[in-house]
Amino acid sequence: MRKAKKLLSLALAAMMFVSAFSSTAFASDMDDAYEVDRVDGKYAVVRVEDDGEYYDSKSSITIPSKINSRTITRIGDGDSSIFASGGSEKNIYLPNTVDIISDGAFEDSTVKRVSMEEGPVEIGERAFASCENLTSVTFADSITKMGIEAFSGCTSLRSAVLPASLTKIPDNAFQDCMDLRSVTIGSHVTSIGDSAFSGCDSLEEITIPPNVTRIGYDAFDDFILIKGYNGTAAQKYAEENDIDFENLGSSYSAAVRLSTSSLTVPVNGSNTFTVTNPTNGSFSVTSNSSAVSVTQSGSTVTVRGVSSGTATLTVSATGYASASLTVTVSTNAIANSGSALSLDTSSYSFNVGNVYYPLARTNSATAPTCTSSNPNVVTVKYQADRSNRADLRGSYTHAYLYQIQGKSAGTATITITSGSYSASFPVTVGTSPNGSAFCNPSVNFGIYKGRSYDVQMTVTGSNNMPSFTVGNGNVFKTQYVGKSGNVYTFRVWAIGNPGEKTGLYTQMPGDSKVVLHCEGQIAYG
Repeated sequence: MRKAKKLLSLALAAMMFVSAFSSTAFASDMDDAYEVDRVDGKYAVVRVEDDGEYYDSKSSITIPSKINSRTITRIGDGDSSIFASGGSEKNIYLPNTVDIISDGAFEDSTVKRVSMEEGPVEIGERAFASCENLTSVTFADSITKMGIEAFSGCTSLRSAVLPASLTKIPDNAFQDCMDLRSVTIGSHVTSIGDSAFSGCDSLEEITIPPNVTRIGYDAFDDFILIKGYNGTAAQKYAEENDIDFENLGSSYSAAVRLSTSSLTVPVNGSNTFTVTNPTNGSFSVTSNSSAVSVTQSGSTVTVRGVSSGTATLTVSATGYASASLTVTVSTNAIANSGSALSLDTSSYSFNVGNVYYPLARTNSATAPTCTSSNPNVVTVKYQADRSNRADLRGSYTHAYLYQIQGKSAGTATITITSGSYSASFPVTVGTSPNGSAFCNPSVNFGIYKGRSYDVQMTVTGSNNMPSFTVGNGNVFKTQYVGKSGNVYTFRVWAIGNPGEKTGLYTQMPGDSKVVLHCEGQIAYG
């Protein structure tokens, strides 16, 4: 009997040794899965070994923001795809440290979905060209530049909501995307390049905002319906190429867009607003009252109070609809402080792993910077421009949202700076006996109706299982999948309608705080 027990103990010890060795080997495999090199002075992931144990074990690949203590700011070396053998059908997530997706970074790969956190500013030439299995791309709104043929030949791509900051759709950008059915063009785009959407057999209609002043040769196939506004480049292109055109009228809210619809100024004081003019040319401002005087400098209009009363200002750009705002001049009004800053938070405390979203209000059209005095305790990142929400911006013209996350116990000061103005608040991070849950990945995502998406929650500080919920159960339903170590996997199923979205939340047992991790949307198509 003693001999049997001894043999059993030896066997268990051997199993523990093998298990420990396998765990160590797997961690090593993760490190070895990425080849990092210096490209134009930046650390870049230049190769992902997609035929090893680490890659095969994952349904989704989140490229780390740091590999061996090196911060990754670029994807690809500009010469070849990052995948050694094509990249079997995976969902790829890019971190917010990435600035540039290089030329050809994913070209000819078989990746299925790509999601980007806010951060990238440039997508290179042919970056995703001929990715025939690519069905969905969630763009970072921070992207301002896209290279030629960036998504050409992506035959399974069904919809494209282009980045809000993109100013030009380049030549052949989506050429031969035969299943592309829906395209949303942002208000900053001024040019659509040659053959940008030619060969998009499923694209039956497109709405082109009046800020687009140039449409290149053969940009669209001739069977498409172009929806646009009277006197714009869209109408001209349709008429010159014998393409059906649906005239949406001569008025469009983005043609002349003001940062506010009303303004209050003091007598002998001033306030400002900004104008978005799609013609990139001149605009004029007129007033129906002598209670104010008006001066212009670039896109900024300064309104000075002359005497008590009200005035209606009309802003007009040649060939486009005008916009107006109401000005109230009062002896009790407070003078504007330029790009002054207001935060909705004076202090905050939360646990390791928790996230919080502070809001900054300002009169600047440029997003303020947000920094942490101790990134080892609290990390920060830009989340979104919420200037279109009057309830959030209040008396200011702009509002910006940021995300902070507790990484370890301690304190840090969060500072948000806009021009010469800054504001800050202290943050205390603690360790809860209830533990904390980290979401992997923590990026917003989109999936088609009827499809599912797996979310992994890594728990630290306890062995408790988090409860996992969505904000709107009519958009997603949830399912617990399983546990591996301290990692819990949950599945969400898209049951709502295209365009609907909701947040994903966890709550640790015994903890009163419900934590928002990311947002999911049901994709069109």
